[in-house]
Amino acid sequence: WTASTSRRQVQAAVLVGADGAYSTVARLANLPRRRTVFIASEWDVYAPARVVEEWKGQLLIDCSVRPMGYGWVFPKEAHLNIGFGVPPRFARDVHRLTAAFALREGLAQYPYRRMSHWLPFSTPGSPVVKDGAVLVGDAAGLADPATGAGLSWGGLSSRPAAPHIARAVATCDTTVLEGYQASVEDLMEELQAGMALRNVLFVGFALMHREVPS
Repeated sequence: WTASTSRRQVQAAVLVGADGAYSTVARLANLPRRRTVFIASEWDVYAPARVVEEWKGQLLIDCSVRPMGYGWVFPKEAHLNIGFGVPPRFARDVHRLTAAFALREGLAQYPYRRMSHWLPFSTPGSPVVKDGAVLVGDAAGLADPATGAGLSWGGLSSRPAAPHIARAVATCDTTVLEGYQASVEDLMEELQAGMALRNVLFVGFALMHREVPS
């Protein structure tokens, strides 16, 4: 593999795609991904310092909101991060839903910067290895089924990838990377089980609050 930058070219026998949900490596390596998708908005809310301080050490994840989805609030160093995740059919409404969620939490009156992105979840059988290219974490469609967080699953997938990558480089044989594919299949089965549990929890919260998901 050859990676070209404005400064130089780098060549390697193994290329690791750890470049997130929109993975350029996956696209250029022509690694097709079978996956389900969640759409999320993310707002950086610049609340006063006293409000940010009140949230220190706290995290809110609310699965009782309508439509079927979840909202979150957690503090960063100098602002709050608010978000809302929904199935693709509600994609056009995701910022409106985030605004309603922020209003409910008493945080809608502050300036904010908004973004949106998608969260892909790969299904079993989705390839993560091809011709010396390897995908890990979000690039492989591995993320927490309940929150969409990818950092922990990035670690979970990188750990089994590392020895296979080292062996491929040492032996000049990239076929040994197929052992990593087998490890990821186990992770994908765990991901599917987590999604089933997430759906049960969402429906339970909705019924408790007498809210029927749209």
